[in-house]
Amino acid sequence: GHGHWLRGLALSPDGTRAVSGSEDQTLRFWDVASGRQLRVVAGDQGRISSVTFSSDGKRLAVGTGSSEIHLLDGETGAELEKLEGHKHGVHAATFSPDGKTLASIGYDETLRLWDLATGRTLHTLSGIGEWICPVPFSSDGRYVAAPGKDKSVLVLDIASGKQIAKLIGHVEFVRSLAFSPAENLLAAGGDERAIRLWDAPSGREVKIFKLPETSAESLAISPNGKLLAAGCGDGRIRFWDIHSGKELGSMLAHIDGISAIAFTRDGKRLLSGSTDTTALVWDVAALPGK
Repeated sequence: GHGHWLRGLALSPDGTRAVSGSEDQTLRFWDVASGRQLRVVAGDQGRISSVTFSSDGKRLAVGTGSSEIHLLDGETGAELEKLEGHKHGVHAATFSPDGKTLASIGYDETLRLWDLATGRTLHTLSGIGEWICPVPFSSDGRYVAAPGKDKSVLVLDIASGKQIAKLIGHVEFVRSLAFSPAENLLAAGGDERAIRLWDAPSGREVKIFKLPETSAESLAISPNGKLLAAGCGDGRIRFWDIHSGKELGSMLAHIDGISAIAFTRDGKRLLSGSTDTTALVWDVAALPGK
């Protein structure tokens, strides 16, 4: 597989293909069912920090060490377009659920919303953390979340481009974010020994999930909104019932930190990617607590 840390991991909407991106400057396409590598796409744009599919699976958005966002064909990996506007490297780029808007954050400490029909920037928000972290949309496409440089989480209204909430309570920097597919609940974690669940629009803290002496490097919420999974710095994946807050169990998945984690749309499989350079597929029915 990859020759360096795996940073990005994306699942096609139909759950049949995965794409992983690495600091080795390659994208690798995988067949999820067999684990077979389908193709490798190499670039000269620097290390890859994020990979995301559009909701129809036709496009990929790739954040890299360059200041450009690369839009690729979701099947072949051929480059379709570049979005230029960030002053430094882009560490996350995500399509809105309707595929009309792209959100990105970069080392220039800004969040940008892009009109994909024109390739132009619609809105820019400053005060963003300058480290790798996802920039997720809510399932209804109304909101997007990003890490604040002061250990907060910022929530932006897509229609107006204005910040509507600042989530304050984290005592360390936030490095992982995930919206629930079922509600406007946002899970946030990072260097703090806890994951906090927020009602994003109101800014109200709903629940805290405690961690042992490790960090939450990546987060995912199952499609039915019931299961929270955290990829941790100690190589373990930990699971909670998101509504009761009960910890369901954990498993050692990798020999290094887990930088990316994602459920398939049917909720039957979980993918994990690590700085140990590997990506693995798990049967959700066989996971601890299931």
